Amino acid sequence: MKGAKGTSGMACMIMLFSILIFISPVSAAEGITIFVNDASAKYGDTIQITINVSNAKEIGSMDISLQYDTDVLSLKHVEKGNLTQNSVMQWNIRGDKVLIGLIDGNGINGNGSIAILTFDVCGYPGSTSDLVLDATATNVSDFSPIQLITKNGKFTVIDGSTTPSPTATPTSTRTGSSGSRGIATSSKSGGLKPVTISIDNAYAYPNTTIKVPINVQNAFNIGCLDFYLLFNSSVLHLIDISKSELTANSLLQWSIINESKIRILIIDASGINGNGSLVYLNFNVIGAPRSITNLNLSELEVSDAISNEEIPAMTNNGTLTVKSAVSNENLVSKDDKTPVTEVLTQKTPVESPQSAEEQEPAKKQPGFEAIISALVIALLVFMLRRNRRWKK
Repeated sequence: MKGAKGTSGMACMIMLFSILIFISPVSAAEGITIFVNDASAKYGDTIQITINVSNAKEIGSMDISLQYDTDVLSLKHVEKGNLTQNSVMQWNIRGDKVLIGLIDGNGINGNGSIAILTFDVCGYPGSTSDLVLDATATNVSDFSPIQLITKNGKFTVIDGSTTPSPTATPTSTRTGSSGSRGIATSSKSGGLKPVTISIDNAYAYPNTTIKVPINVQNAFNIGCLDFYLLFNSSVLHLIDISKSELTANSLLQWSIINESKIRILIIDASGINGNGSLVYLNFNVIGAPRSITNLNLSELEVSDAISNEEIPAMTNNGTLTVKSAVSNENLVSKDDKTPVTEVLTQKTPVESPQSAEEQEPAKKQPGFEAIISALVIALLVFMLRRNRRWKK
């Protein structure tokens, strides 16, 4: 089965630790507010709009989306704020939203800016754009969800005679990078080769462990992969996930969504190239003999290491079959295509064992005619001897 997801690959870049959100009690941190102030500027200006946080406490990861009117504002760049200088940041544009992902191993604390967005003002005077925020966060210690409050803002294009709002400071257009990856203004993926992520069919005995690779074909400068794996938890129990030679220098993050669903995120700033295994899934086989589970890849998103553009991608799913402890049900004999189990159970017809008497040729017993013949011969011999005595 093959499938492809036609959305931007940036989702995988902004979900590094948010994939670790389990169904668990909400963190005790309360009153953390993510907000953006109202702003204004003239047509043709380049401005910075800041996303801020108040009362931040032990935020380990945060996913933020800011929706805006693309007829009024054109996003040029996103950089870290004063509270996130030591954080890992990823960002991308999806339609009329910018998606921002932040990770901080030490936790984000306090009040201040978390992201600074640079826009070109492309709307005419009097046009406006709502600045609509959505955000989720997890605790740095136990990855439990943190409750957030969001407050939206509004941007207005003013004419030349109006003094710009102090919350939006015109600046010169910036170039370069703040440590996060840049992004092409177009989300088109033309010219990029299709990538295939696949799992081969696998077989294992009950009560054993098995290593199942997830493979990639036609990888070219892949910066991020984000996908789910679904399987039957009554057949397999996940132990862990390990890197391969192809991803030895990549960042690997995975989390258990539930017993039958895991999420895997791979990030590589240098780009993943070539064909081979991406990761290895290590399972305990707990299913009964002849039980089968699908190994389904879903919600795949792949993006380029340099441009962050979406890379076209497909998935090939597999299955795992639990074999009988006696024989391999899927091997074939060398002479024909008959399954080995059938070959092993086929019996060559043989005759039932015979006794030694039955196996030896039967000996002829002397009959009546043989007895008469013997008597005649004996009588002739007797008469011949008698005649010789008379002659003497």
